[in-house]
Amino acid sequence: MVRTASALPMPRTRHLALLGLAALAPLGCGGSQAPAPAPLADPANSREPATLAGKVELSAELTGERRGSVTIQAWGEGEAGRAGAEPYLSRIYAMDDPDWLPGDSTLAHYFGLCEADRVGDPARGLPGELEIEANFDPDGLPGTREGVERGRARARNGATDIEITISPRSETAKPAVPRKQGG
Repeated sequence: MVRTASALPMPRTRHLALLGLAALAPLGCGGSQAPAPAPLADPANSREPATLAGKVELSAELTGERRGSVTIQAWGEGEAGRAGAEPYLSRIYAMDDPDWLPGDSTLAHYFGLCEADRVGDPARGLPGELEIEANFDPDGLPGTREGVERGRARARNGATDIEITISPRSETAKPAVPRKQGG
């Protein structure tokens, strides 16, 4: 009897490695993933897979030493910074990452948020409107808040053109608070 290459038994270590890779496949942002559950009846809080992408830029005043980190988070509208609130998605980019691109007095990084960046209950559906917040932390330590600068933008799930600029004491793409008449 002649055996072909496909009929040969697979070595145990290769078999275990393939099983491990198959188990990890759904954790990444790309490639094939299990189909998403059917959307909920409320379109303002759907369970479609999370996909957001864009660019964050830091002004020259913040990029001097290339230390620290930038955290990108997706929040429900008005939830950022509220006590007890939790972002839907979160990812950290280290400032010493070679993917930061120098520009005219800026430093930019393209970012993406997906299902692998979920925070909290994975069954929690995304709201219709998201507030994307970028926080530059010069020391990169999660417990400290000294020197943290922020930038914000609004987006819907699926947006691929989000732009956030972080400069000292500025928050971009945040609508102005309307003034009350007579007060």
